[in-house]
Amino acid sequence: MGSADGTGEQLSALAAALRGLRAERGSPPPRAVLREAHRHGLHTLTPNVLDHAFTGRRALDADIVVDLVRALMLHGGGHRELLPADDPALRPWRDACRTLPAPRTAAVGSVREPRWYALSFGRHSGAVGSLAFTPSGSLLATAGWDPVVRLWDPGTGRAGTPPLQGHTGPVTALAFAPSGSLLVSAGWDRTVRFWDPVSGEPAGSPLTVHDGRVRCLAYSRDGRMLVTGGHDGTVRCWDVSTRRPVGEPLPGHTGPVTRLLLSRDGRALATTGEDRIVRLHHPVTGQPLTGRIPADLAGPDALAFSRDGRTLVTGGRDGTVHRWSTGTGRPVGKPLTGHTGPVTQAVVSPDGRTLATVGHDGTVLLRNPATGRPAAGPLTGHTGPVGHTVFTPDGRLLVTAGTTDRTVRVWHTATGAALGEPLTHGATSVVALRCSPGSTLLATGNRDGTVGVHFLPPDLP
Repeated sequence: MGSADGTGEQLSALAAALRGLRAERGSPPPRAVLREAHRHGLHTLTPNVLDHAFTGRRALDADIVVDLVRALMLHGGGHRELLPADDPALRPWRDACRTLPAPRTAAVGSVREPRWYALSFGRHSGAVGSLAFTPSGSLLATAGWDPVVRLWDPGTGRAGTPPLQGHTGPVTALAFAPSGSLLVSAGWDRTVRFWDPVSGEPAGSPLTVHDGRVRCLAYSRDGRMLVTGGHDGTVRCWDVSTRRPVGEPLPGHTGPVTRLLLSRDGRALATTGEDRIVRLHHPVTGQPLTGRIPADLAGPDALAFSRDGRTLVTGGRDGTVHRWSTGTGRPVGKPLTGHTGPVTQAVVSPDGRTLATVGHDGTVLLRNPATGRPAAGPLTGHTGPVGHTVFTPDGRLLVTAGTTDRTVRVWHTATGAALGEPLTHGATSVVALRCSPGSTLLATGNRDGTVGVHFLPPDLP
C-alpha cells in the first residue's frame, strides 16, 4: 500500500521503469549488471542497490539510480561506451528522483557522516596478507598463510574462478601486470608463479628464482620487468616476456629482503630488509645509485619515493623520518620528528603533495614531502600502533589500520578530518590494505582469513 503522500506509488513507478529498461536490454541477470558496472568503475552499484531499485522497497540517491541506468544501457546491443553522467538522455531519470524523499541509508554514505557499506567474504585458512586489484578494479586477488590464491568479484564477494593452486606454502606477494592480463604470485616455496586471471589457469611454468623464500615482488610501470626480493638477501630483475633474468642478482643485503619499491619513472629501485639497510640500484643496469643508507636510520617497512623519484623517504626506529637524494645518497633537509616510537610505514600521495607516516605511537602525521612542514593533523584516534596506511589513487582519502585496536580509519587528506565511524571486522585485526584503481573500494586482508570490501563515498570533496 502506498503512503499518504504518494511516496510508495512514486517508488513503485520508478522501479517499474527500471525493470522495463532492464527488459529492453535483454533482462541481464544482476551478476552480469554488476560485473559490467564494476568494469566501468560504477562501484556504487551493489546487490542490495539492485534489489532496492527493481523492487522499489527503498529510495535511492539520484546519482545511484543514474549509475544503474548507465550500466543497463551497456547491455543488449545498446551503448558500447559508458554514457557520461551528465548526458541529456539521463535527465528524465534524474528528474524522476527529485520528488522522492532522501534515502534513509545510502549504500555509500554521506559527506559529513559516511555510512560504510561493506562485504565480508572468504575465507583463507590463515591471515590474508596480500591483496591486488586488476587495473580495471573488476577483480581482487587475495593470498596469505595458506598456499592458495583466490580471485573475487569485489562488488559481490563471489569467486571469480576456482582457487588458484600450485604453491606449496604461504603466498607472500601478489601483483597484476599493468595490462591486467597476468597475475603473479610468490611464496615460501621459492617460486614465482604466473596465472591467467580470466581462467585461473597457470600461464607458463613457475620460476624458481631464489635460494629461499620469495618475500616481495613488483612490476615496472610499463609491465616489461618484474623485480623479486628473497630470503637469501638478493634482488633479481626479470624480463616478463622471456621469463629470463635481466643482469646478475643485485647483492648488498646481509639478511632477507622484505620490501622493494620502484620509482614512478622506473629509474630507481629501493630495497630494504631484516638487516635494516636500504639500498638504491638502477633496475636495468644493476648499478648502485648511492651507498647504503645507514641501518640505524631506516625501518624495515617505512619506504617511499617522491613523485618525481628524486627523493627517497625512510622511517626510523627512533621515530624520525629522513629524506635522501636518490642521485647522491645525501640527506635532504633535516630529519623530521613528531613520532614518539618506531615509524612503521611511509606513503606519498599520488599527486606528490602529501607525505603520510604512521607508527607505534598510534599517530598519523601528514607533511609536505618537499619542505617537511605539517600539512594537517596530527591525526589521532587509534589507541595502539598503526601498522598499515594507503592513499586512495585519487588522493582524496587516507586509510589507516591499527594493529591492536582492530580498527580501520578513513581520513580526508586535505583537512585531516576523520570520516565516519572507524571500520571494524569483529574480533580480528587487519593485516593488509588495498584501494581499487577507481578509489571507490577499500579491500582489507584480515588475520582470521576473511576479506573485507568497503565502498568508499564517491561524493566527498
